[in-house]
Amino acid sequence: MSAQRVLVMLGTDMAWSRGILRGFMAAAHEQTWTLLHYHPSADLHWLVNEWRPAAVVIGSGFDPGALAGLARASLVSVTVDRSADGIASVCLDEEAIAALALEHLAATRLQAVATFRYDESPFAVARERAFAEQARAVGLEVAPGWGDRDFSASERGERPAAMVAWLRALPKPCGIFTCTDGWARTVARYAREAGLRVPEDLALVGADNDVLECELISPPLSSVMIPWEEVGRAAATLVRLVLGHQQIAGRR
Repeated sequence: MSAQRVLVMLGTDMAWSRGILRGFMAAAHEQTWTLLHYHPSADLHWLVNEWRPAAVVIGSGFDPGALAGLARASLVSVTVDRSADGIASVCLDEEAIAALALEHLAATRLQAVATFRYDESPFAVARERAFAEQARAVGLEVAPGWGDRDFSASERGERPAAMVAWLRALPKPCGIFTCTDGWARTVARYAREAGLRVPEDLALVGADNDVLECELISPPLSSVMIPWEEVGRAAATLVRLVLGHQQIAGRR
């Protein structure tokens, strides 16, 4: 009997996806699966028709239309909750991530905090909301975040004058949770343009603990470590259940 094929569609350009891949591959190599790795931008329907995988692992960045017509029982989603669509999902505890970020900033005895979010990504919206709610619950002032700016999707991105004005308007000192490490670099860049000091005027904390991203900022960025390899191992467990035709609870 030939080995069952498992298609994994995750990029290798980001630390979080590499972490998931490491965890998944470590667990998968203990099985007899034939692993097929492709970038998320590859044509999912062509891959499914060409390789006939028994299971497919998908991450973020997929157009929902790309999943149309595929057997939901064969799909496993990581980082994006697709359980409402009948797809087994391995998700992060965004409230816990926000709590760790807040704990770090609160330890510096700051009285005011804000958030930086570039777009409407569900994970970022969830982290931002949880962070703001938890900060208010402990009596901190929550200043308007960059995600609160009234920009259309096409207007989002770097807006130098607006970013400088936003940073200057924040109460000082202020702690900023940037939701990801990569976004912290943008905040640090415009903090310098605004003549503000990090961490004296603005204390930054990110999430992912991407070593390179953290070290590209001066001083180096503090970040919430996320157990990406555990996410990968959990995804491998779901794939094993899928291949064994076992019923799976929607979200883990």
